[in-house]
Amino acid sequence: PVKIVVTRTLMITADLLAGLALATLVLGLNCIKFLKEDPCVKLKICYGAGIILGVGSILGLVGSVWYAVDVYVERAMLVSHNIFLGVHYDFGWSCWLGMAGSTGCFVASVLLTCCLY
Repeated sequence: PVKIVVTRTLMITADLLAGLALATLVLGLNCIKFLKEDPCVKLKICYGAGIILGVGSILGLVGSVWYAVDVYVERAMLVSHNIFLGVHYDFGWSCWLGMAGSTGCFVASVLLTCCLY
């Protein structure tokens, strides 16, 4: 189904952006000898890493919450029509970990973009 493909696309894109942000952040650290002579550029690299991480975290949150709401609505529809579900159907640890990880990435992006001097 299209909703599963879109959810997977959002989550994979969020993971790729988080990895790119980590690589960018490593280049912006003071202990790395990349562009050592210009600290202003290193600060801009850290800001860029925060922005990339923020975009990735928003995509991850949208994908995780969209999946959780979709599962909840599907379950509510089946229960309202008195359809026996058989096995207990819940969101699963992967969905909750996706939400928690995306929230952590968002907090980290806010710290990178707002609290650097």
